Amino acid sequence: MEVLKEKCQKGSVCVEVFKNRIRLRWTHERERYCLYPGLPNNEISGKAALKLASRIELDIACDNFDPTLAKYKSSDQSKKEKKVKQEIDVKPSLSVVSLFDQFTDHKSRYLYRRSLEKYYSLTTYLKTYFQNTLASAIAPKDAEAFIEWLKPKLEPITLKERVVLLRACWNWAIKENLLTTNPWADLPNRIKIPPRQQPKPFSKQELSKILAAFESHEYYNHYLSYVTFRMLTGVRVSEASGLRWSDVHEDFSSIWIGSSLARGDRKLPQHNIRRSNRAFKL
Repeated sequence: MEVLKEKCQKGSVCVEVFKNRIRLRWTHERERYCLYPGLPNNEISGKAALKLASRIELDIACDNFDPTLAKYKSSDQSKKEKKVKQEIDVKPSLSVVSLFDQFTDHKSRYLYRRSLEKYYSLTTYLKTYFQNTLASAIAPKDAEAFIEWLKPKLEPITLKERVVLLRACWNWAIKENLLTTNPWADLPNRIKIPPRQQPKPFSKQELSKILAAFESHEYYNHYLSYVTFRMLTGVRVSEASGLRWSDVHEDFSSIWIGSSLARGDRKLPQHNIRRSNRAFKL
């Protein structure tokens, strides 16, 4: 073992090389301390280690010594130790299903009731496939295997949405110090959604026949105004259902679409404001 600074009197710090790495050793108030500053064995690192040893000795002499050694470590070293501590502190008993349940409960404070249905649907698949598997035990290969199992059950666009939810769940868990890695991180981008053919619109003759059929029908003729309105405006069912008298201009010349109503939940525009916030002339 190479010694860069000989051990001498009480309060001094010994600088030495152990397994080709520099380390500092000393005793203070009957407690032994050992610090690896993360320096390789070379001339420049040796000078830096001697300077650090002098700093520790000065702190001991001035009664300003930090027994946690935090002030004597570099920022990179502190980050590495924090990461290791997080990995140790991860709750190993948290199952995949329990984790996603917690995530769903967290999202329920911000989402509409109907938006949560996809979370509940995904929970059913997670229970069937993973059962009591720990969330911390899920590796990328396990995540990929789950996607392959889920493929025959869902359309590609729905499958991608569900994997995005799982990625968001693991990101949230990492933020909450429940997990340290995300096996779903890159998987949504691997799911390709095939192009879909645009729907063919009705011709004027077909529209006329549809309206005539409603008008003459014994049971459904009361839907004629509703069907005519949707044909002329192109609004969605939820947007038509969400109309209120306050959305109609006072002279009945136009209407304003600013919300939608589906299964009792009224939604305001969020992502596509141009689509959900517009006016129509009547």
